Amino acid sequence: MIRYLLLSFAFMLIHCTIFTKSVNADEGSAAGDVPVNCTFSNSVDGQLGINQDGTVLSSSSSVDDGAPASLEIDCSADATLTISEPVRSGGNGATTFLSDNLSARATATLVSMDTEESLPDINIESGKPGSNIPGNSLGTIKINMEARHSEKILPGKYSFTVTITATP
Repeated sequence: MIRYLLLSFAFMLIHCTIFTKSVNADEGSAAGDVPVNCTFSNSVDGQLGINQDGTVLSSSSSVDDGAPASLEIDCSADATLTISEPVRSGGNGATTFLSDNLSARATATLVSMDTEESLPDINIESGKPGSNIPGNSLGTIKINMEARHSEKILPGKYSFTVTITATP
C-alpha cells in the first residue's frame, strides 16, 4: 500500500512538473492629481509661556509670555481642517511630557469670498475629528498648544511643532 502511494505521488509530481503552464506578469501604472483645495501662507511662530504654578507650558495669551501661532488659509473648495497633537521638536529642557498631557487647539476666523461676509469661527482640537471649511473662503487660523506636567517643569528651552492639515 505504501509503495502504491509513493508511486502515485511520483506520477503526480511528474505530471505537475511536466504540465505546468507558464505564468506571465506585466506592470501597469495609474496616475492622478489630488486637487489642492486650500493653501496656507504667512505662518508666524507662537511663544510658550509658563503658568504661575510652573506646571503648564502654553501659547495662550492668558499665560505670561504666551502667544498663539498663526497662519493664513485660502480655500477654493470645501475641505476638512485637522490639527495634530504637539510633538517635541527641540530645546534643552529636561522635563518629559506624556502624550496624554499634550494638546493643541485652533480657531479659524473666515470670510466668504462670495458674499464678503464673516463666517462662523471653526474650532478644532488635537485627537478629535476635523471640522469642515467651506469653499471660497479665506481667513486666519490661531493655534494654541499646552504641555502639562504633574510637577514643576524644569528650567530650559522647550520647542514643539503642531501640524495643521486641510484635506479635500
